[in-house]
Amino acid sequence: VGMLGVDEAYVPPTPFCRVPLYVAVGAIRDMVFAIDGKPEVRKGLSITATLDHRYVDGFQAATVARSIRESFEDPDSLGPLTAA
Repeated sequence: VGMLGVDEAYVPPTPFCRVPLYVAVGAIRDMVFAIDGKPEVRKGLSITATLDHRYVDGFQAATVARSIRESFEDPDSLGPLTAA
Protein backbone atom coordinates (compact mmCIF):
# COMPACT_ATOMS: atom_id res chain seq x y z
CA VAL A 1 0.00 0.00 0.00
CA GLY A 2 3.00 2.26 0.40
CA MET A 3 3.42 2.59 -3.35
CA LEU A 4 -0.10 4.01 -3.38
CA GLY A 5 0.94 6.69 -0.89
CA VAL A 6 -0.98 5.07 1.98
CA ASP A 7 0.71 5.16 5.39
CA GLU A 8 -1.17 2.28 6.99
CA ALA A 9 -3.81 -0.26 5.98
CA TYR A 10 -5.36 -3.39 7.41
CA VAL A 11 -6.20 -6.07 4.85
CA PRO A 12 -9.51 -7.80 5.50
CA PRO A 13 -9.25 -11.60 5.61
CA THR A 14 -10.94 -13.47 2.80
CA PRO A 15 -11.80 -16.96 4.09
CA PHE A 16 -12.07 -18.55 0.65
CA CYS A 17 -8.36 -17.81 -0.01
CA ARG A 18 -7.21 -19.79 3.06
CA VAL A 19 -4.40 -17.32 3.78
CA PRO A 20 -3.66 -17.03 7.52
CA LEU A 21 -1.60 -13.82 7.46
CA TYR A 22 -1.79 -10.62 5.43
CA VAL A 23 1.02 -8.05 5.68
CA ALA A 24 0.83 -4.48 4.38
CA VAL A 25 3.87 -2.19 4.13
CA GLY A 26 3.11 1.53 4.31
CA ALA A 27 4.74 4.48 2.58
CA ILE A 28 8.15 5.75 3.66
CA ARG A 29 7.70 9.02 5.52
CA ASP A 30 9.58 11.33 7.86
CA MET A 31 8.85 10.19 11.43
CA VAL A 32 10.07 11.18 14.86
CA PHE A 33 12.08 8.52 16.72
CA ALA A 34 13.71 8.57 20.15
CA ILE A 35 17.45 8.16 19.54
CA ASP A 36 19.53 8.09 22.73
CA GLY A 37 16.60 9.70 24.56
CA LYS A 38 16.33 12.61 22.10
CA PRO A 39 13.75 13.09 19.34
CA GLU A 40 15.13 12.81 15.80
CA VAL A 41 13.40 12.92 12.45
CA ARG A 42 14.23 9.92 10.29
CA LYS A 43 12.67 7.94 7.50
CA GLY A 44 10.28 5.23 8.67
CA LEU A 45 7.31 3.16 7.62
CA SER A 46 4.46 1.22 9.15
CA ILE A 47 4.04 -2.52 8.80
CA THR A 48 0.58 -3.86 9.61
CA ALA A 49 -0.66 -7.42 9.73
CA THR A 50 -4.05 -9.10 9.73
CA LEU A 51 -4.17 -12.59 11.21
CA ASP A 52 -6.86 -15.22 10.74
CA HIS A 53 -7.24 -16.80 14.17
CA ARG A 54 -8.65 -19.97 12.66
CA TYR A 55 -5.12 -20.83 11.55
CA VAL A 56 -2.82 -19.23 14.13
CA ASP A 57 -3.25 -18.60 17.85
CA GLY A 58 -3.02 -14.92 18.83
CA PHE A 59 -0.51 -15.56 21.64
CA GLN A 60 1.89 -17.32 19.26
CA ALA A 61 1.52 -14.54 16.69
CA ALA A 62 2.18 -11.89 19.35
CA THR A 63 5.36 -13.72 20.38
CA VAL A 64 6.60 -13.72 16.78
CA ALA A 65 5.57 -10.05 16.32
CA ARG A 66 7.52 -9.04 19.43
CA SER A 67 10.62 -10.82 18.13
CA ILE A 68 10.30 -9.13 14.73
CA ARG A 69 9.81 -5.71 16.36
CA GLU A 70 12.90 -6.20 18.53
CA SER A 71 14.94 -7.16 15.45
CA PHE A 72 13.81 -4.04 13.58
CA GLU A 73 14.53 -1.82 16.59
CA ASP A 74 18.03 -3.27 17.08
CA PRO A 75 19.30 -4.86 13.85
CA ASP A 76 22.78 -5.30 15.35
CA SER A 77 21.31 -7.94 17.68
CA LEU A 78 21.03 -10.25 14.67
CA GLY A 79 24.80 -10.50 14.43
CA PRO A 80 27.27 -9.41 11.78
CA LEU A 81 26.34 -9.51 8.13
CA THR A 82 28.56 -11.77 6.06
CA ALA A 83 28.99 -11.92 2.32
CA ALA A 84 27.84 -15.14 0.70
